[in-house]
Amino acid sequence: MDLTEVKNLYSAAYAHYESGLYTEAGDLFTQLTLMDPQEESFWRGLAASRQMGQKYTSALYAWGVVSILSKDDPLTHLHAAECLLSLQKKEEAKAALNAALQLAKDNSQLCIQIEALKQGCKAEVNA
Repeated sequence: MDLTEVKNLYSAAYAHYESGLYTEAGDLFTQLTLMDPQEESFWRGLAASRQMGQKYTSALYAWGVVSILSKDDPLTHLHAAECLLSLQKKEEAKAALNAALQLAKDNSQLCIQIEALKQGCKAEVNA
């Protein structure tokens, strides 16, 4: 596939995602990740599509790859924590939120969001 075809496939995947067609978007992003497994944006699209489609376990795997390809991005850990919370894995979610917090130390707004989720985890664990 040439570069134009890859760009068109990415555009189609993104359009499906934006339209709420998460399964279709995820299928296209999967094709893209198979064509170029080191392209972070393809994995991010796959992870987001799976998460929005409530396929939290497969979203976690994709967020894991994104975190490897984009080591300094706290959002990967934040989104992984959201998936873990949806799977009722509170302790693992807290660990992911702690990792996100470490990386987000220079972003006060994101730190506030992460801390709020952490407090929610504590309340749910203690309930």
